[in-house]
Amino acid sequence: ASLSPIIITLFFLLRSVANLEPSGFIWFGAVSITLFFSYLFKGLLKIEKPGEYANINFCSVFRDPFELTIGRFTAPSFHMTFHGFTLAYLAWDVFNNPHRGGLILWCFLLFIALTDGSYRFKNLCEDFKSC
Repeated sequence: ASLSPIIITLFFLLRSVANLEPSGFIWFGAVSITLFFSYLFKGLLKIEKPGEYANINFCSVFRDPFELTIGRFTAPSFHMTFHGFTLAYLAWDVFNNPHRGGLILWCFLLFIALTDGSYRFKNLCEDFKSC
């Protein structure tokens, strides 16, 4: 569950390289900008991590370089922002043109997002205020 953003990113970038199309790189640029502003917004909201925050490797694969300043806040959640943006980005194409076959991929990514979210709530990585 913690690796899902990395695996999804690698999938889109490698698919884009294999098919010689820029769509994966356009998505990567857009999601990077979204996550950058989400990270800045985290400092404005100042919602603290849950009291029983599980500070273990299950919550985060990499250590937050800004852990002493912005890193102690939890909202908006990096994972929920990533999955929400990715689902919204793909939904625009899938639901405007259902004959392209992207509905199966979209449903699979929705399943991954729900699994990741439930895993993060169960292990006290997030709480409902951080969504």
